Amino acid sequence: MLRKILQSMMEKPKKDVTNSELSRICNVDDATFSNFFSYKRDLSIPIWILSIKHLNPSRENEVLDLLVPDTIKSEDREKCRHLMEYTSTRRRLDLLETIVDSQEKAPRENKDWAKVYRISLHYQRRDKSNAEILSMLDSYSPKFTETKAFYLILKARVYYMLKEYKSMFRVALEAEKEINKICSLYIKENYLARLNELYAHAYLYLRNDVKKARYYANVVINSRFLCANFHSHMYHLLGTSFLFESYEESHENFLTYYNLLQKQGRHDLAKETLNLDIYFCKVLWGKLLGTIETNDPIERMHYLARIGDKKEFNELYNKTNKNDPFILCYKGIIENDPESLQESLLEFINSGNKFFAELPKKELEIYPAYSASTRVLSKINIA
Repeated sequence: MLRKILQSMMEKPKKDVTNSELSRICNVDDATFSNFFSYKRDLSIPIWILSIKHLNPSRENEVLDLLVPDTIKSEDREKCRHLMEYTSTRRRLDLLETIVDSQEKAPRENKDWAKVYRISLHYQRRDKSNAEILSMLDSYSPKFTETKAFYLILKARVYYMLKEYKSMFRVALEAEKEINKICSLYIKENYLARLNELYAHAYLYLRNDVKKARYYANVVINSRFLCANFHSHMYHLLGTSFLFESYEESHENFLTYYNLLQKQGRHDLAKETLNLDIYFCKVLWGKLLGTIETNDPIERMHYLARIGDKKEFNELYNKTNKNDPFILCYKGIIENDPESLQESLLEFINSGNKFFAELPKKELEIYPAYSASTRVLSKINIA
């Protein structure tokens, strides 16, 4: 069945893709696909991924639904390990659980992989708290280079969620060292992408280093093996990184993110992107005139603060969390209150969001008496 599906994907309206052409695309021996179609060999998971991405990404789930039971039945241990990573990054958590269940009594290496991917499954499903995930990781002792690397990546991510930022960077550096020892190119590239995704967020929000954040985001986007479901949110991060520099760059990246979400059928998140991110960008750069285009109260307050509508602003202000750094900033804007702006800046930093501290910081530039303390606050190191 898998062979028929691949053959059907190679059939194109103008010109079919030949075995040799697909081999070159996947950077494998010319005979790879002819041997596969003549039942002389199987294809590895990385070759399947590259083939589908080139031929027809929309059929990826269809192929996965057949690959997983076929691989488990064949007891191909390496393919089972690769499929754990593939289904995890693809967010096919139903299939990941099936593979993990099947490998819990497998030989030692696959059993070890099943243990750490079981923890990852809980993390991805958010059915346990971050503290519980950390406890599970602390109770787990990886036996192989790959499982140790993945264990450290998960631990770094959990530390980030728990706002233990120094521990996050320390463990991330340990993960890098382990990843560099991995022989499998597929696993090595995927684990590096996972780590780079974390670095992109950390450098943007914790250190306000937009250049490094963009570098890591683009590394993830350009990964050969990751699907759009995994790396699409990096366009959101890129859009955010340009908020205070360029309306065009910011809006374009947010729009790319929005279109990818729509294509993936994630319509609720796409709508949220329109109502929050794209709207915020437009208001920040003065691109909205006359009407409010969002139902989100905090984003409405941003717009009202910019146009000076105190009556409606105060109606919303009395219903919201007055300690929210965004609300403090908008209060400072509409009331010309530098004290609120400075409080907002400090709250952003205390919450681990040095990037958005730029919002009140820019507003404080018109108040010379606050410039010295603003510079001191903006130099505080979060991690």
